[in-house]
Amino acid sequence: MAVYVWYPILASLAVGFAFMNLPPLADDLMALYGVSYGGLSLLFSALLWAHSLFQIPSGLIIDKFGPYKTLVFSGLLAIFANLAPFLAYSSLALAISMRLVLGLCTCLNFLSVLKLIGQMAPKDQIAKLQGYQGGAFCLGTVLPYLCLSIGGGLSWKWAYLICAIMFVLVLAATPAIREKKPKSSGDSGVSNVSYVSGASDESSVSWAGLVRTAIPAILKSKEIWALGLLHGFSFGTLNNLGQWLPSILSERSGRPLAHWTTFTIIILLIGTLSRCGSGLILTLISKSAAIIGVVLSVAGLYLWLGLSGNIWLTLVLGIMLAALSGLNYGPIFNLGGLVMKPAYMGTALGFLVMVANLTNVALTMILGNGKDYTGSFQAGLILAGIMSIISLVIFGRTIRNLDSTIKMRHHT
Repeated sequence: MAVYVWYPILASLAVGFAFMNLPPLADDLMALYGVSYGGLSLLFSALLWAHSLFQIPSGLIIDKFGPYKTLVFSGLLAIFANLAPFLAYSSLALAISMRLVLGLCTCLNFLSVLKLIGQMAPKDQIAKLQGYQGGAFCLGTVLPYLCLSIGGGLSWKWAYLICAIMFVLVLAATPAIREKKPKSSGDSGVSNVSYVSGASDESSVSWAGLVRTAIPAILKSKEIWALGLLHGFSFGTLNNLGQWLPSILSERSGRPLAHWTTFTIIILLIGTLSRCGSGLILTLISKSAAIIGVVLSVAGLYLWLGLSGNIWLTLVLGIMLAALSGLNYGPIFNLGGLVMKPAYMGTALGFLVMVANLTNVALTMILGNGKDYTGSFQAGLILAGIMSIISLVIFGRTIRNLDSTIKMRHHT
């Protein structure tokens, strides 16, 4: 099996695990640190803040040094971030600080793997492999629920130890990247929609050149902003299902959080399968139809979930949200990879993912603090649905125009 197939899967499993290794032990962590849901949302979102805000610097680093060196550095730092909390296990400040550091690592890892696929994979396999990568990430978010919460749960210490071990495995596998040479730029199959001035040869890109040419063009790209925001309401929905759905089900049923762990695992597995198939959906409908249709459906399900109090309907709606939100991964990153020249792919995708993750963080904070201030998740869910609709009103036409432009360029 080619390295551009198995390595992204392994790396994405570790990143997914890092995203969700704490939520299964929410009750233990609230007792350990003496915090409520609001404080817990700060701990949970610390990784997301770093993962979000470091995207552009990460893209610049990857475009300058390449995926291999970046993956080695991020792997070493991730191992440190997971072991450092043992120095003062009851310190919330240390825990949050290390989650911020871990967020830098997941950011570097994620973008490096995206660029690795774009550099090495045959052009007719890129969408499929991006779907596999997204599915592996989602499967990684399921693993903490499988190994940390079933059978009464394990100590919070295992959440850090297992995460560290996973990044050790990724680091050990990274040298295999050097055995596969990147494709030449002529084999990339990239049809540029929005051009950035400067050399297309990655090795000739300087820091000054990246900052002077890539960043201004990316900031002005309405297409990147649109893709990032709509990805946020797709990826962010799947992430927040893992973080908050057990608490929502617990609130509405009156049963303890642990009672709903198995159902949450099933829902996240459905999201995993959905992401794996997100590249295949492009054989059935256009990219723009997939993206707009998914976000519109997600908005409606958020509103329905907020207005419904029935526990079993809540579970069904959670399943539907997981199945739909995962389908956007392939279409969004397939379009995102066509907006800028290959030499600036890391920076462009970094900005896209930054916007998506800031949206994800907003959803996390809205749901967590909404529960604290109103005593229920209802208001937060309704607000999430309204925000999704507004995003479509603002950027729906941009997505359709981008898809149309790409189709015309492929035919000429």
